[in-house]
Amino acid sequence: MTTFNRIIALIGALLLMSPAAASAQSGTDCDVRFTQESATITMVAPDIGRGQQAFGEQVIRLTTVDDDQNRACRADLRISRLNTAPSFPSYRIFALGRPIVPSISETVANAQNQVIVAIPRNRSGRSINLRAVAPANWGIHAGRHNEQLQLSLVGQAGEVLDKLALNLVLDVPKAVDVMFVGATGIGRANRINLGRLSAAQSTRSEPFGLRVWSSSGYRIGLSSENQGKLVHRQGMDEIPYKLQLEGREVPLESGIAPYTSPEATGRSGDIYSLGILVPARRSVAGRYQDRILVTVSAI
Repeated sequence: MTTFNRIIALIGALLLMSPAAASAQSGTDCDVRFTQESATITMVAPDIGRGQQAFGEQVIRLTTVDDDQNRACRADLRISRLNTAPSFPSYRIFALGRPIVPSISETVANAQNQVIVAIPRNRSGRSINLRAVAPANWGIHAGRHNEQLQLSLVGQAGEVLDKLALNLVLDVPKAVDVMFVGATGIGRANRINLGRLSAAQSTRSEPFGLRVWSSSGYRIGLSSENQGKLVHRQGMDEIPYKLQLEGREVPLESGIAPYTSPEATGRSGDIYSLGILVPARRSVAGRYQDRILVTVSAI
């Protein structure tokens, strides 16, 4: 009976001590600080295109004011927006392995815009790695994009303990890509078959075109291996032809860039119509061909 009473008394003592111990562990009187006033995460896009991403990382450090190493300290790390740049793409920020969605204000608290951080009460503090990821698809413009965020350390009573200005930077390089639309072939080499050429009437190609993607303004250049002539395979004859871009004749013999766009393309790119016209002409029978080189350059 005595043993039983002692067990009950011991359990009761533990239960009475538990709330106090929990309060000490919860760190309601923590004084947590950032060790710096500002930080910058620079995201770099190695390439632009479908499925490409830009990445950036930054380490921030937290510390406590007192050195009571017998108690742990805890605070909420919250991210909010100070301003939003219209040109800045959607992005994700990860802290302690969790994605955090910035809120519109530091006073807004939810499970998406904050993580709970435990900080030891000693001078070593704790390092938190912040990682930012943004899509680098076509439609984004070359250059440096900025967005201002704020990190807040919030105590258990909801009070803001400290703030840190976080500058989010996205560096987008100039990049271009091009493909034929309506031409046969795979990869960089495509083919247009003009069929049988006529001595009585002009021959027109089936409609085809170019699709261009660019993160900046760009120039399109077209040049002909044979200066705008279809050449007989055995070199026995040649037939001049005309190439048109958006209805305008391209001077293939000079290789001049026939079109310049001052603006970047959208996500789906810009499409340009192309056509080939071969005037009626009596020529030596056989197979004729030429090679046209399309060059797209970022400006």
